[in-house]
Amino acid sequence: MHPVTELRNAMLYLFMQIDQTNKASSSKIKVTQKHRPMLLFGIVLLNILANKHTNDMEGEVFNSLFKGTKNFTQHDVHRANATGFSTPADEYMERGIDLNEQLIRNKPATFFFRMNGDSMTGAGIFSGDALIVDRSITNFNGKVVIAVLNGEMLVRRVEKTFNKIRLIPETNKLAPIDVDPFAEFSVWGVVTYVIHEV
Repeated sequence: MHPVTELRNAMLYLFMQIDQTNKASSSKIKVTQKHRPMLLFGIVLLNILANKHTNDMEGEVFNSLFKGTKNFTQHDVHRANATGFSTPADEYMERGIDLNEQLIRNKPATFFFRMNGDSMTGAGIFSGDALIVDRSITNFNGKVVIAVLNGEMLVRRVEKTFNKIRLIPETNKLAPIDVDPFAEFSVWGVVTYVIHEV
């Protein structure tokens, strides 16, 4: 155990002993109450030092390129960190596939939806599929979108002409919707990818 951690534990033990003494005897209360804030301050200070030491210790102990999972990305893995000499094949080794890198272009504006309904089966979107939706895409003509029409969210393909907007389903069971110019209509986001089981 590190000396800072041992000192912190000793001060905590001392603080608990003073509290027990206060409860058992009233004669020492005046002496311990005077020292109590200073002791608490020392414990807090030692906690800060102990935590700083344990955070710094991760890089010192392992002495590797890996800095913990919080600062670790797929870009940090370029080859195996093994003992001995690396082989020439290590230079051509591919790193793993990160689906966040592959499927999400704009992380703060990307959302996931679960499809409910069969309105887009012709486009390969089935009930229960996960939809990846990007709200930052503004050019949505001809794309599959999450549209809000009079408070209802719909998954449809948008067809925009000069003065007309149509929401077209990809099934024969439903008819296209001509959006009234006075209706509450907005495009919430554009569907960029669909994830479903095979």
